[in-house]
Amino acid sequence: MGRRAKPGHSHRLIARPMAASTPVAVAVNDYLDAIAVQGYSPYTVAYRSRSLGYLVAWLGERGIEHPGEVTAAVLERYQRSLH
Repeated sequence: MGRRAKPGHSHRLIARPMAASTPVAVAVNDYLDAIAVQGYSPYTVAYRSRSLGYLVAWLGERGIEHPGEVTAAVLERYQRSLH
């Protein structure tokens, strides 16, 4: 019998670079490229791409475009917005 996928686990998840419209998006793309080169699994890269895409979109809605503007307080607000 074959392995069963974990609930919520999709083998179709594909890493897609996000549009480099802001410096934050460029930094995320650079990070994703770096972990891919380091040998992280394609699934890990894709999952992080999707998760960070949500963060970049949330930041953009609030006018936060530069990595230096992402503070601990901003990330705490983002975490609270997820729940």
